[in-house]
Formats: sequence, C-alpha cells, structure tokens
Amino acid sequence: MMIRLAIKKDAPYILKLLQEILKHHKEMYPERFNFDSKYGIPKIEALIDEESIYVYDDDVIKGYVIGWVENDVFFVDDLCVDPTYRSHQVGTQLMHYIIEKSKKDHLLAVDLNVWSKNIGAMKFYTNLGFETLKYTLTYKL
Repeated sequence: MMIRLAIKKDAPYILKLLQEILKHHKEMYPERFNFDSKYGIPKIEALIDEESIYVYDDDVIKGYVIGWVENDVFFVDDLCVDPTYRSHQVGTQLMHYIIEKSKKDHLLAVDLNVWSKNIGAMKFYTNLGFETLKYTLTYKL
C-alpha cells in the first residue's frame, strides 16, 4: 500500500470514482446533483498539477482524497473509495495520511463538508475524531 500524489495517468480512474460518488449524492439530493461529474478530466489534471489529489495505490488505485490548504486549514473537498475496497480501511488510511501531513505542515485543522443525509459518511468521520463545526441551513424554493 502506498499513498502518493496523483499523476496524470490516474485522471481517468479518478473520474470514474467521482462519477461513482455522484450516483450516491444524486440518490440523496437529485435536485442538487443534476450534472455528469463534479470535475472533468481537465480539472482533475489541473488539481493533479496543483498537488491536490492523493491516491491509495496498491497496484490499483483503491481510493483518493482531493484537498488543499485554505487559511492554515487543510480542506478535504472529496474522498472516495472504490466500492470493491470499502470496509478495507482505505478511506481511514487516506484520512490518517492527510491528518498527519497537516500536523507536519503545522496547520490548524482538517475541515470537510458532509451532506446531512449521508449518515454513513458522518459516522465514518466522527469515528476518526471529527466533530461538527457548523450547520449550513437551506430554504428550498
């Protein structure tokens, strides 16, 4: 197992995983996720150039985390594990990597957003030690 920065040849597989997580989000919030992918190949490649994507590579990419530093905080924009490898500690290892890297970089925190209907993700992050920082409320029109 190796967690490493993504390289451009990883982009198609990262896109495949992005589309996988999009299906899950569409089930929860179809009105908010009415597009094909959060990022296309050009944006994924730009994020790779910016060193904003880490992959879990064990002869095959099993998952990724997309994130960057904002105001002394590492912001996790997206985390996805291939469904075949869920419950194999891939997501946990990716997040531990980001947490340890953020500590070494003397950052203040690791932040992320979770949709309120995504109970599994909330449980996952809570089990890692994350706590609720704020609530975002919406008024549907």
